[in-house]
Amino acid sequence: MLYDYSHLCSVENKSKQYQIIPFLLSLGILFLACSNEVPGQRMVIHEIYQVTGDDQTKKPTVLQYKDAKLYKGDIVEQTSYFEIDNTLKSYEFVKKEGDKGITNYYSSDSTLLAIYNLEYQGDNIIKRTGYDGQSKQLLRLETFEYDSNGNVTKKSIFNSEGQLSSFFSMAYDDNANEISFTRHGSEGQVVDKETFVISKTNKSGKWIERWGYRNERPSSFHRRTFDQ
Repeated sequence: MLYDYSHLCSVENKSKQYQIIPFLLSLGILFLACSNEVPGQRMVIHEIYQVTGDDQTKKPTVLQYKDAKLYKGDIVEQTSYFEIDNTLKSYEFVKKEGDKGITNYYSSDSTLLAIYNLEYQGDNIIKRTGYDGQSKQLLRLETFEYDSNGNVTKKSIFNSEGQLSSFFSMAYDDNANEISFTRHGSEGQVVDKETFVISKTNKSGKWIERWGYRNERPSSFHRRTFDQ
């Protein structure tokens, strides 16, 4: 079964510091160059696979979702999203200045799809207002809530008329690993929930492999790669 992982697509902005060449980006060359040349930068790749079998026989099958994020400190500076055949789907950048920011979101052929204005509290985005990349019409508003460790615990989405469309809630373990994700409807009803069982961590206790479960059955396999 295919599940919707569109909530993972955050929209970041184009910075003058990086001139994107989509072909190079799709190969990962630009990410590797930036992370190796600029101190404090690191790349994190997140892959999600479909699974077959029950809890005893589960195994990953085909790629369902993939992104690659370039961080500077705890802030994402650029992100690539990929099709299931590993070709580039879209990309985005972030530019933060004080408690404000702006993002541009592009298709693989460099068409501007959306522009987001950001509001920060420290390094955390607390509000994101999205506009169509061509017409500049208001698309939606997103708000974020965090715990004391800076983990997103709630993401709310409002339509262009300011009405709540849906919201998401997340829970974490003591190492800031996400252990559950719940999608809610506009009236708070649970639409979908996935819990995570971590099967492998790095030396810092951060998950690098985990299994997702829906209704107590395996629903996804996640792999995360850190390039320090």
